[in-house]
Amino acid sequence: MTALKERLKTPQTAPYPGAHLGLTWRAARPSDEQLVYDFIAACENSEGAIRNTSRAQISAMVTPSRAVDALLGFTPGGELATFAAVEVEEGNEDVARAGIFASVDPTWRGLGIGRAVLLWQDARARQLLTAVYGADAQIPASIYNIVESRQVDRRRMYIAGGFSAKAELVALTRDLSAPLSRIYYEGGHTVSAASLQYDALERLVKTGTSSKAATKAQVVRWLRQLYYEMDHDLSKVMVADGPIAAILAVRPQTPFIEDADVHCRIVAADTNARSAVVGALMGEIGTVAAASGVRSLSLEVESEADWVIDPLVQMHGFIEVGRRKLYAIEF
Repeated sequence: MTALKERLKTPQTAPYPGAHLGLTWRAARPSDEQLVYDFIAACENSEGAIRNTSRAQISAMVTPSRAVDALLGFTPGGELATFAAVEVEEGNEDVARAGIFASVDPTWRGLGIGRAVLLWQDARARQLLTAVYGADAQIPASIYNIVESRQVDRRRMYIAGGFSAKAELVALTRDLSAPLSRIYYEGGHTVSAASLQYDALERLVKTGTSSKAATKAQVVRWLRQLYYEMDHDLSKVMVADGPIAAILAVRPQTPFIEDADVHCRIVAADTNARSAVVGALMGEIGTVAAASGVRSLSLEVESEADWVIDPLVQMHGFIEVGRRKLYAIEF
């Protein structure tokens, strides 16, 4: 494998979009957090986004570092018209990845701003990947973004920019005004996640996770964060004759699907009866959640994970509310 800098063809400069677009540009700074939060919320609400950007994500994007850079574009009247960011994932050993994010005010779309911003993001991502991982790094690299499937123009823009679709994510939700079915799985028993140690959960993830959207190392990092954020009493684990068969984690107060009280995540399932296990776990979680006053549950999984989608839709009546696609350029 050639050196990272050679594969990325790292540019010397990453110029801001031109003044011909009618906007003035400057770098983002931490004091912009509220401005950017309000701007992105307004844009996402106007689009009916199925997943809202959290304040924590925005705070990270407007805080410059060796791995993060962002810019703002202002109208002649001083109003924010676009925001764009690049964020490199640090500490990966298997792949160097840079995520890009952008939002344009609906009244300023169709003028070429998105394409101009993407050119800056592409150049800046290559620079930051080289700076973080080293010019001579010998690991694969990628620049990625996640786009709602219905945003056809945006998807075409990324394809024209050299990106290709790598995975599709399906968003599901379930109103709890009607109870979920109780599904019994004879091959194991359910326990609260509070009774399990983190290392046992990590072992399951390393052996039972398969994802096109993320590497196993990335999933393990997400699990570590999730382990401390999830509701340990509401989250459930299926134990089969000693080892863990699956875990369904619940995280409260998520921005994902605005009407949902809690968001569930299938962390992993290492069993030949995965659908039955997921069905049983969700049935128990739904029953406990409804009794606690939770109004609805949400979930997002890769479209190829039929073993998750089928039991949730067929056994428990979850409905699909949207899809998102992960686009990437790989080096």
